[in-house]
Amino acid sequence: MTKWSPNSWRAKPIKQVPAYPDLAALKSTEAQLATFPPLVFAGEARKLKKQLASVAAGDAFLL
Repeated sequence: MTKWSPNSWRAKPIKQVPAYPDLAALKSTEAQLATFPPLVFAGEARKLKKQLASVAAGDAFLL
């Protein structure tokens, strides 16, 4: 498994991609988005994995 990084998605094969006619606007938007905080924090993802493990083990219920 490759180590994740903010740009690691760029190495994945592209299945569907929109055409961006204004590449400068795209680059500007990506730069702005890079300044925002993450949508999900690492601690939240770890907590979810633990909770899902409890479900898989039969110790919890998932709705």
